[in-house]
Amino acid sequence: MTNQERGRYNLTIFTLFVVFFIIYSLIGLALYLTGLTGEHHGFLPYAPAWIRAVALISAAGFGGAWLVTGLVGGIWLVCRFIRAQGKRTLILSCVFFPITLYAFVFVGLGAALPFAIYNTVLIKRSKKQEEIAMRIHYYSGWFDGPLPERLAEMLREDIIDRKSIAVVWGVWNIEEYMNIAKDTWFGPAGIVFEQYHAIDPRMDKTKAQELVKNASVILMMGGDTVLQKAFLTEHGLVASIKESKAAVIMGLSAGAKNMSAKIVCAISNNYEVHEIGIYDGIGLNDFCHEPYFSVENDELIKNELLPLSQEMDIYATGTDAVMRVKNGVVEVLGDVYLIAGGKIKKI
Repeated sequence: MTNQERGRYNLTIFTLFVVFFIIYSLIGLALYLTGLTGEHHGFLPYAPAWIRAVALISAAGFGGAWLVTGLVGGIWLVCRFIRAQGKRTLILSCVFFPITLYAFVFVGLGAALPFAIYNTVLIKRSKKQEEIAMRIHYYSGWFDGPLPERLAEMLREDIIDRKSIAVVWGVWNIEEYMNIAKDTWFGPAGIVFEQYHAIDPRMDKTKAQELVKNASVILMMGGDTVLQKAFLTEHGLVASIKESKAAVIMGLSAGAKNMSAKIVCAISNNYEVHEIGIYDGIGLNDFCHEPYFSVENDELIKNELLPLSQEMDIYATGTDAVMRVKNGVVEVLGDVYLIAGGKIKKI
């Protein structure tokens, strides 16, 4: 083999190995950056903390080791190339050597950065999904007097942050709603907030959205289901409720119906309706909620609830009954019925 052929052979082998180590280092860098940005939430978001911590350390450690191995291997190949080619290509090698190193760094960073950014976005989304999953939703009818003691006890345990509560209008005078929430329900239950915000159609939309998003608790009041849903839609509060940092969202009567995925409006519901039919709710949970339910209401059951139960589950609460939903798990107080697949079952 002539010197020229040997030089071409060495250059070909060197090029192939450089490409290999660039890819090798790129993957290592991507893993390393993933580990750094993981914050133990990007991996197995619902796993125990120690498993998430191990995943973070493993990704950063393994990726870092992979990156170093690739860089060292690349430098070693450059040195071999310089030695094999001799003095004749010394100048070319001196130029090619830093270019190769820069290729490792910048090509690797350029390719890994979008991956790291995507992972960071995914982590934030995962965090938000985890927060939403851990949020607690209460569904019930109306309480004419103080809250039932067991419900008050559950609320005291669940409402840890008591900085503010957003009381959302249903159809009545908002001041009346506020007095009931403060003096009849939460006050006697030993739950006092620093700030009470009345959210009604008179309030500026932007301010209403901000107060709802930042509320510790959201209270969806009763009244007129259709008018309340229209108010929420027109004021842009549907998204604000879903994105709120509130740890507890509680709906009563019309407010509870609007929290669910579907709303049943019928004359046999025992309240005034604008138009008989089934409407979309906010969809905080993927089921329909029906308050003031009675197994003796044959017309409502036959004409509305049983047909809808073929599409989604319906939870029907009796007088003074309550549902508590957290992370998909339903707890009940009082008479609560599950209507699913055309069948009614008391929980």
